[in-house]
Amino acid sequence: MLRKISPKLAGAGAITCGVVVAIIAGVMIAYPPLSIAGAVVLVLATILMSVGCVWLVRRSWDEPWPEVRLNHAKLLRRRRFLLIVSGALVPIALAWGISSALLGTWGMLVVALVFVFNAAINLWIYLRVRAILFSKRD
Repeated sequence: MLRKISPKLAGAGAITCGVVVAIIAGVMIAYPPLSIAGAVVLVLATILMSVGCVWLVRRSWDEPWPEVRLNHAKLLRRRRFLLIVSGALVPIALAWGISSALLGTWGMLVVALVFVFNAAINLWIYLRVRAILFSKRD
């Protein structure tokens, strides 16, 4: 079943599920009886986002990771690492923002949205760098 879906589509689906689960975790964390369970759900959201980010950068399931020489490899590794780390932090930021909004501390919601914006920018930068490097190689 997994081979019929492209890695980018599977990654986008996992990221979308991770966002939904992070929002649910944020709601759970806002209410004290459910806070511990909310933290466990947040771990699940973080894992989904991380796996989704890893899948998102693959072209196909059979293709090995790119073996780019010189500084290009180092640049892609750094960008990929930033993308995966920021993607793993998005569920935490979303849950924090939802929890802050439900508790009425709107200042923390702004900080959480900045973290989510940072992850989106990292994804955009990674895709641009990858496109530029692969177009120069061809």
